[in-house]
Amino acid sequence: MKRLLWLFMLGLGLILAVPTTGGATTVEPPALSVDLIKVQGLIDPALAGYVRGVIESSERLGATVILQIDSLGSFGNQEFELGRFIRNATVPVVAWIGPSGARAASGALFVVYSSSLVAMAPGAGVGPGRPFDLATTASSESSAQVARDTVGLAATAQSAGVPPPSR
Repeated sequence: MKRLLWLFMLGLGLILAVPTTGGATTVEPPALSVDLIKVQGLIDPALAGYVRGVIESSERLGATVILQIDSLGSFGNQEFELGRFIRNATVPVVAWIGPSGARAASGALFVVYSSSLVAMAPGAGVGPGRPFDLATTASSESSAQVARDTVGLAATAQSAGVPPPSR
């Protein structure tokens, strides 16, 4: 009997020792999350689709996205479409041009300008910023297309907070 009373008192002590919230439930803050996407080589439709998919997933989870960029350009109009998508993302999208020796040129620079924040590794580089078609030679380029691409890059830069160049 003494043993039963002792177990009862021990159980009661344990129950009373556990703090209660008075019926209220506690909500823990969500875990912080970062998604890293390597943007290497040519930004083609497959890579652009992958980047969009990861950003959409990150938006559902509330995760920050880091684009690790080492690219000399894009295929077709991928840079404009992907840049618009990044600019409209509801989560921070950070562009990191790295590691050392990495470059963001041509169409990849549109992606960089569209990001919320940009960082570069020491020894990384940017530019030139004008997209080009790898199948087009300089002598067959349309001056109208060059002008449109220049205006597009300037608009993307200005929407990212880069002041227009002084003339």
